[in-house]
Amino acid sequence: MLGFLRNQSSSECKRFWNQRVLNVMARNSIKPPNILVFGEEADTWKSRIERIVNTNLYLVYATSKTELESEVWVDNCRLLYLADLKEDQCSPKLKNNISNFINIGGSVVVKRPAAIDGVDLSKVELLEDNKEANIQDAFERLGVSCENENNAVSKTEGYLISDKRVDSFFNGTQSHEEFRISDEPINPTFTPIRLSRPERQKFNTEEYFLFLKTREIGRTVLYIENASTTMVSIKTIDTVHGAVAVASRQMTPVARGRNSWISPPGCAMFSVVLHLAKGQKISGKFSFLQHIAALSIVRAIRSIHPLLEVSIKWPNDVYYKRDAKIGGILCTCTVNNNGYTCYIGCGVNISNSKPIKCIHELARSTELSVERLIASMLTELERLLDLYERDPQKVLTEYHANWLHSGEEVFVEAVGERAVIQSVDELGFLLAKKNNGELIRLQPDGNSFDLMKGLIFTK
Repeated sequence: MLGFLRNQSSSECKRFWNQRVLNVMARNSIKPPNILVFGEEADTWKSRIERIVNTNLYLVYATSKTELESEVWVDNCRLLYLADLKEDQCSPKLKNNISNFINIGGSVVVKRPAAIDGVDLSKVELLEDNKEANIQDAFERLGVSCENENNAVSKTEGYLISDKRVDSFFNGTQSHEEFRISDEPINPTFTPIRLSRPERQKFNTEEYFLFLKTREIGRTVLYIENASTTMVSIKTIDTVHGAVAVASRQMTPVARGRNSWISPPGCAMFSVVLHLAKGQKISGKFSFLQHIAALSIVRAIRSIHPLLEVSIKWPNDVYYKRDAKIGGILCTCTVNNNGYTCYIGCGVNISNSKPIKCIHELARSTELSVERLIASMLTELERLLDLYERDPQKVLTEYHANWLHSGEEVFVEAVGERAVIQSVDELGFLLAKKNNGELIRLQPDGNSFDLMKGLIFTK
């Protein structure tokens, strides 16, 4: 049986509220850096806010009335900007959520205060109009950084490095057309690639290859200091199995669904391509591939900091304790004549202590570098893929030993009752048990997750 999870009813949610307030207060210093924008043209408002705030510190999302009437955003938001909320749009449930958001330290900026009549306006920034200068002033009064460094950042050239001969790079291409001397400037559709190593302070290839203990994965590297996103960069070298694209900064990073990922310098940002044959055990189980990638990151971090409490949050995040997201994974796959081409994109906070937490701060050590983390993760990825071919159950057992959710209670929309999380199955789906003992398989696609609070909303 396939099911979807949603939020509890309003009466059920009240039972969780006091504990949620305590949880948020306990981790207030690592509050998610999300700014939600509501208005009739929410995407336009989103673009305006992204021009104002420091996008190395904040993620801006356009939201809807339906989403604001849910509760999952309340303690996952830094600031709510109500650019155009009319009185008839503000239901009692929405007002209650805004009040709860303010009570746990959230910030609200609003143009029409009458729309939220009954909310404590002493804790709300009021705007006379929606001019960008006024919005910026209001944001700065609420402690939001408006120094947007990314406005001055442009794409840079790339460097292609390999420690072995890679003939497959030219498979299916005409090298005289693909590789040529050109004086064309860097632009959104053209990135020149040097067949040499970058400067060590940008990406230390010697350290990277020192810690890379693989046969194939990671042996070919494309490094671009400022890339649009490594998930695009990797497709320029995806004829090479195990090739990896690395960036020091992503200008338009992508994540699961509508989510985004902040990608400032100090964050390990990379994507790897895998060619999988149809006969391999992992083939056809691509939802589980992201779980193997998450476990690879946990293994890599613990190889340097064995006592650091890092774990997996289903389906595709790496957390410190239950408090701070320090890593995320995005996995996509395509079918071809010989099998499957899979792209795994990863981001891990190494030395960027803002906006949330990073490994250097949590471990109180700078031993783990971006280069070492990437090399170690790719090493563990190859080892886990090898282990999966020999014994998938061993990988599944290790995954469960490193995730956060066994025994947690959620509410299942499809059956209208609670269930207890048991495990992940061989396809990567979540297994939950109803009170009558029936097992339900819960799929990741089409849902918005806050598993650690027992909430999964259908998108």
